[in-house]
This record gives sequence, structure tokens and C-alpha cells, in this order.
Amino acid sequence: MKKGVAQKRPSMGLIIAAITVMAKSSKIIAALKVLKFGKPLITVISMAISAVAYGIWLGPWFGIGLIVMIFIHEMGHVIALRLKGFETKGPVFIPFLGAAIFVPKFEDRETEAFVGYGGPLLGMGAALVAFGLWFATGQTSEILLLVSYLGVFINLFNLIPISPLDGGRISQVIGSWFKWIGLIMLLAYTAYARQPALMIIWILVLDAFSGMPLWMRPSISGLLGICMMVLMLMGYSYQPWWVDVIDCVLATIFTLMFWGLDRKRQMEGIAENADVREYPSNMVRSKWLAYYVGLLLLSSAVIVVQIPYLPHGMKEKSETVVRPPVQIQ
Repeated sequence: MKKGVAQKRPSMGLIIAAITVMAKSSKIIAALKVLKFGKPLITVISMAISAVAYGIWLGPWFGIGLIVMIFIHEMGHVIALRLKGFETKGPVFIPFLGAAIFVPKFEDRETEAFVGYGGPLLGMGAALVAFGLWFATGQTSEILLLVSYLGVFINLFNLIPISPLDGGRISQVIGSWFKWIGLIMLLAYTAYARQPALMIIWILVLDAFSGMPLWMRPSISGLLGICMMVLMLMGYSYQPWWVDVIDCVLATIFTLMFWGLDRKRQMEGIAENADVREYPSNMVRSKWLAYYVGLLLLSSAVIVVQIPYLPHGMKEKSETVVRPPVQIQ
């Protein structure tokens, strides 16, 4: 495949998807916690900086609109945490990386599902409001339509049922088998996008498979990183070369993180990083399955309705250069 040909394919939010998963990685979360983010002033300042950064490509109103979508999504998690009695502060925005929210380790599965569901639920509500306003104003504002579309896309991608995405946090209360559905969905997305950088996502989701022997995870991570680098050198990537370099560095860092963490567990005599929390009753699990499927179907239906209205070229441009909201949890 020639590089020039590959560049014509729509990215479908490829870079956004990769950064979303990276930002949700527990490894990055642990590193960022030392910075003690979360004060209101930091939230406001970081929002303003991110709005300016996002507005470089499609104007200030687009930057403001996207930041509002990200903020509402993040506040869904914050509200859910406070309803469950946790003390938490507002999100901190990181340009092109999303936003960070720090939460404690959940002792039970239903609480984690509740907090994970809050973001996509409130985020989808905001995206629907924006879409309704676009109709109510005579369908004249392309920026309003685009902000609504990206809001839906962000929440839909976050609903892929595999950790560390929100969908993984929700589906873990239903059953451990659900992550295999998430793996199939991620595989389908990868086959469609045909972009080597997606292997970074595959590296990060290895953490969701707790039954994997400790020696295997760093090995698979390293192999995926090498394959990504080889494909990029062969010209299969349609990102700028400097983004490829960043991805290669990140893949190496994550592989070393896995190696260090699993080496420590091995020295402590921990055979695997298993989630031993008990599952709730079948009725509770069925309830969360209905909640999850309902929101997933709604998000899918809305984005299908929106796509035909998008101006030619705007969808590809926005998804290529704008990175969707992320929640560091």
C-alpha cells in the first residue's frame, strides 16, 4: 500500500481512540497522581488552554464546543462518584490528551459500573441537546453539528466493553466474558482503520486480561510494538512521521511498564493480577446489561443519523486532528 493512498482513507478518530485508551491506562494515572491535580482554578485554566488548542484547526467556537462536551462527560463521572459518597475534584484538561479524573479503587463491581456509566450517559445527553439545537436553529451551524457528532463518537467509542474504557468498567459487573466481546469490537475497528498505531491500544488492553501469566504480557506487548514499528517503516501509516515516532516511544514505555509491574508481582509471589471481587446477583447483572445495551444502541443510532448531514470533508478532518475527551480514572 502506498502512503499517498492510505492518507485518503478516513481515520475514524484513530488518533483520538488511541489517546483515549492511553489516558485511561492505570499506569499513566498512577504517574499523574503525584501532580495533585484537581483544584477549580486548574480546571478552568486547563479548559481554556485546551479550547485554544482545539480551536486552531476549526475555529474558537469549535474548540469551546468540544471542551464543553468533554467537560460534561467528565462531570458525569464526578456526579456519579459524589452520589456514591466519594470525595472528588473537577477534571483537569490536557490539550490533545483529554481530561483527568482520579478515583479510588472500587471495592465492589456495581459501584465501578455506576461511576463508569455516568460519563457516557451525561455525555450522550449533551450531544443530543446540541443535535437538537442544530435542528432548532435551521440546520445552519456546521460547528454545532460537528460538536454534536464528536460528542456522540467520543461516548460511543468509550462504550467498547474492554478496560480501561468506560464500557469495560460497566461490563465488568455483568461478567468477565464481556471483555471478549470488546476484543471482537476492537478487532473490527482495527480491521476497518488499517492503521499500525492502533497496536498501542492492543498493548494497553492487555491489562484487562488478568488470567494471563505474568511473563506473557510484556512479551506480547513487545511483539506488538515491534510489529507496529515495522509496519510504519514499510509506509502503512498515514500519520505524520513525528506522530509515528511518538507512538513508537509510547509503545516502548508501556512495554517497560508492563515488564516492571509484572516483575514486581513475580517477586512478591503473585501469580497473576486477577480481579477477585464478587459478582452481584443475576438481577443486578441483568439490569446493568439492559442499561449498557440501551445506551450503546442509542449512541449507534444517533451517529448513523448524523453522518449523512456532515459536510463533505469535515468529518475526516475533525476526526484526524481533534482528540476526543478522555477520563483518567
